[in-house]
Formats: sequence, structure tokens, C-alpha cells
Amino acid sequence: MVEPTNTTGAARPAAKPVTPLPKMQVFLIACTNFINSVAYLVTFPLVPFMVLSFFPPTPEHPGLSETEIGYYSGMLEGSFHAGAFLGAFFWGWAADRFGRKPVLQWGLLGTAVSSVAFGFSSSLPQALTTKFIWGMLNGVRAPRRQVLRAGAAGRPDR
Repeated sequence: MVEPTNTTGAARPAAKPVTPLPKMQVFLIACTNFINSVAYLVTFPLVPFMVLSFFPPTPEHPGLSETEIGYYSGMLEGSFHAGAFLGAFFWGWAADRFGRKPVLQWGLLGTAVSSVAFGFSSSLPQALTTKFIWGMLNGVRAPRRQVLRAGAAGRPDR
């Protein structure tokens, strides 16, 4: 049988075998992304009411203005992203050192525990701290992307 040739007449290189995408692995990563996103986004409408509960109105202080509620709510949401930014470096190192699977498992467990702790916060400093920790533990986004890239490249062992 004759090898197919290109326009110059030289033989074409043999095609690489197609590696199937690991569907179960992609599904599980998509589930972890969904769980983390829902856990974070479900708090958005509740945060202003949580802030109001931290500063109840008294005879001396009538309560927070809308601007103050927005300011403190923004601080809470910003603390999450600051934690996620700082935590991403640690989780990337941990994924290289200990493997991606244990890092993803610990990240999901940390997200669950810290989101519950945030819900039970009774003061603004406690809420800021738990939201920051939640963000740090949610920094496993990079290892999730690494798992997907390795699976798509046909290297599920990585």
C-alpha cells in the first residue's frame, strides 16, 4: 500500500492515536466546580442581612445605613477573593507535592466546613475570618484545571 503524500511528495507522518476524554473524571470535576460555585453564590443574597444582624439598632445608634451595609457586605465578599488569591499558591504547591486527588478532597472538605462556620458567624470579625479561610480553602481551582488538562491530553495519571 502506498503512503499518502503531501504536495511536496514526501510521506506524511503517522497520525497520533486519539485518546478518549475521561468522561467520569470530567463529570466529577464539573460536579466539584458546581458544588463550590453554589456554596459561594448562595450566600450573596444573605450577606446584607447577616451584616444587619451584626449591628442591631439600639436607642443610641439607629442602625446601619444602606451605604454601610454595602460597605461591610463588600468587605465580606472581598475577603473571600483575597483568601482564594493567596490560597491558590498553596494549593498549586500542595497538588505538585501530594497529588491532585488528595488536594481536591481536602479542598472540598475545607469548603464544606468553612461555609458552615461562616453561616454560624456571630460577629463581623468572625465572619471576615471564616470567609477568608473559606476563600483560601476554595483555592483548589488551579488543581482542578490541571486535572482536566491532564485528562484531555491523555495523561490521566498526572
